[in-house]
Amino acid sequence: MDSAVLSWKQWVRIAYDVADGLNYLHHYASPPYVHKNVKSSNVLLDAEFRAKLANFGLARAVEEYGDGGGLHLTRHVVGTHGYMAPEYLEHGLITPKLDVFAFGVVLLELLSGREATYPKDDEDEKEKGELLLSGSLRKVLSGGDNYDVRT
Repeated sequence: MDSAVLSWKQWVRIAYDVADGLNYLHHYASPPYVHKNVKSSNVLLDAEFRAKLANFGLARAVEEYGDGGGLHLTRHVVGTHGYMAPEYLEHGLITPKLDVFAFGVVLLELLSGREATYPKDDEDEKEKGELLLSGSLRKVLSGGDNYDVRT
């Protein structure tokens, strides 16, 4: 096996392992936890390419988050640009949906081969900045112009 390239089956297994880890944190840990920092660099691989979630420095226990109970808000929004859910950025709302959004960005990275944020390709220096990979999906979903997220 070529060690430089992972097979599609290995990529799917990595995604499954991360989803399984988040499922455990959200539904089986006592108390449930929200990781708050799910990103590709916090997914570690063992010798068999099995994924493990790492860096629980921002993790937060969330008691009984279902049915509106245990709603948690924060004024101190922390995390990595490109992986943070809009409701967390805007309102500081901490729920497992925060991790699910970030996991979706990790999946987009896996499928597109791009990072969560990437530089704008704009000739005007005033418009230099970063684009969010999650934002590029809007054009794909709206059926716009044969758009390829890999380009």
